[in-house]
Amino acid sequence: MRWLAFVMVSFIAPLAHADDASDAMALHDKVTKGGRGKEAAQLDLATLLYKMGLKQASYAYFSEIADKPAHSKFSEALPWLAKLGADLPEAADVAERVGKYDDAHIMALSAQRDTFAQIEWMSGQYAYRNRNYEDAIARFSRIDRSSPLFGKAQMMVGMSNVQARRSVPAVTAFGRTIAWLDEGGATPPDALRLRDLANLSMARTYYSASISPADTGFAVDFQKLSAAIKYFRRVSPTGEFFFDAMFGDAWARRWAGDYDHALGEARFVSPRFAEAGVLEALIQYGNCRYDDAARTVTRLRETYEPKKRALASELAALEKASDDAQYALAVRSPEATDRRVASFVAYEALLQSEKKKLASLPAAFRSSPLGADISDVIALGLDIVHRQVADLARERIMRAKDELDENLRDAMKISIDVVAAQKNALEQQVAGSPPPPLPPPARPRTLTLSWPLNGGHTPDPLYAAPITPACRP
Repeated sequence: MRWLAFVMVSFIAPLAHADDASDAMALHDKVTKGGRGKEAAQLDLATLLYKMGLKQASYAYFSEIADKPAHSKFSEALPWLAKLGADLPEAADVAERVGKYDDAHIMALSAQRDTFAQIEWMSGQYAYRNRNYEDAIARFSRIDRSSPLFGKAQMMVGMSNVQARRSVPAVTAFGRTIAWLDEGGATPPDALRLRDLANLSMARTYYSASISPADTGFAVDFQKLSAAIKYFRRVSPTGEFFFDAMFGDAWARRWAGDYDHALGEARFVSPRFAEAGVLEALIQYGNCRYDDAARTVTRLRETYEPKKRALASELAALEKASDDAQYALAVRSPEATDRRVASFVAYEALLQSEKKKLASLPAAFRSSPLGADISDVIALGLDIVHRQVADLARERIMRAKDELDENLRDAMKISIDVVAAQKNALEQQVAGSPPPPLPPPARPRTLTLSWPLNGGHTPDPLYAAPITPACRP
């Protein structure tokens, strides 16, 4: 009987497609002709296309409704936009359409917990993107603790407060994310990533608040700096933010005078961050290890000046490529690897799959005005994705090149200071004045000196590189 079931499914499925296609064409005809019933037909068409799996086309028709607050189906489109927001990658920018709705329309759906949370998540993103941080905080804060979006929403509350330069409520919001995770609010791997991101965000917030300009340079709040180090060291070595946390910890320890660990960590992350080489040279120069600092600057230049030239070549190749070829070049760029670019790549894959789905529908549908509209919508979506990914890659490459330029300039400043210090020491030696004795090594402040790893602690020497100061009074 299995063969009979297979034959029946194979026979029924095309019929279902044919019926949906026929109904969709009839609805499209109503929308095109206008008149009474047009707006209801527009909503029904968008809904049917969603059910047919043509979500990009569905989104296009729902977008037309969302653009017209006077549309009779304006309110009814909002829950469907919530569904599309959950189904489509963030790059589809459904949040832009949800941003068209005011509080009254959104609050009308508050009884539908999951739908309401999704809408508030997208409306919060829209407000944050437009730098309306107070509105963003209000919208993210409405997402209930029982929602799977709660942890991410609290992270955005924290980030909104950071942008508004309010460190205390920012840290409180990041802490709520961790407390929620402790209660089992998310599952791996999302839980690990979110926890690490919350700890890293708290560390960076404390670090930024710990250093402020002063008349003689910078004032350091060691209590806040110690808190930053505590949270840097809570980032898991198995997560994606480990190297970022170690790099931040290295800078924090440099300000705390814990040069051994600052130097060890800077060397550990130097293959990933050019600035880590600058930090290493800065520590060596500050401890009067001039030859060591000079060697570090030389190594930094030998490593990253070719990298800077490679970035310039990559940028030139992207500029010379045709519009069609730019996307392929962009997605292969090592610089275009962040989550935003990944969202566009996922969106491109979805559009390609819907293009194939359209090709599988009956010929009468494909050749109809509706079929032509859907084909145009998908083609336009692909064109936009390809251009935006190329623009993002170009932006990332230029940013990486600018950062290398800045780091290399900083390294050269240290190199100039090293030459001046060596010249001064040589002049004193020629003058015949005996060098004063070296001071005893400075004792670093007591800080957390191990990094959690798999429930235990990694041996501290892995993150330390002892340095003996060579400065004389």
